[in-house]
Amino acid sequence: MFASYLNVVVYLVVAVLVAVDIYTTSLLPMYMAVAIFIAWDIGFTVSDRAYAARDARHTITQVSAARQYASWFLFVFGVFFGLLLTGNKDQRVAFISLMDESNMTEYRVISPFILIAISAMFVPIQLVDDKRSLPVENEGPSQALKGLMLVVVFFQQLSVYLIATTFGRILAIGSRGTFSSVFCLPEIDKFLISSVV
Repeated sequence: MFASYLNVVVYLVVAVLVAVDIYTTSLLPMYMAVAIFIAWDIGFTVSDRAYAARDARHTITQVSAARQYASWFLFVFGVFFGLLLTGNKDQRVAFISLMDESNMTEYRVISPFILIAISAMFVPIQLVDDKRSLPVENEGPSQALKGLMLVVVFFQQLSVYLIATTFGRILAIGSRGTFSSVFCLPEIDKFLISSVV
């Protein structure tokens, strides 16, 4: 299952859910994405074949990479909200009204920060199950390392999903009305179009 084209189908389904989530105020697309992430990640974690060619060192490298990628997204997300919330009074009021209009609760905006912070916490674990003195690179990952990978990757997936849909909603709803005039979005659109053409 994890070596087939099914992973491409999962990416496409989640991409469609992101698009639907951006243009609706329903929570159903988010719940469906969470269900897909959970099913895929747990399936991967319990699959013996998924870890057949992966040793403990490769697994910890993937965990570190997932933490690093999530922190990059979080940095951009934080800078974006920092700029919006430190603007003048009209910009803050426009942004808060945009959040209300797009059905973005404070929890949805704060969740990526919390999820990434939890996944970035250091938790000492045993890398390999066997107590023999073989080097780590010759051993498969322990159950603890597989569990850590499950949690970190799931939190990273969910955080990126929330960040993407939050940006999408802001751009979709914010490009019309008072928000775009207060934040000069038409001028940004003109600049982007002129730089591409």
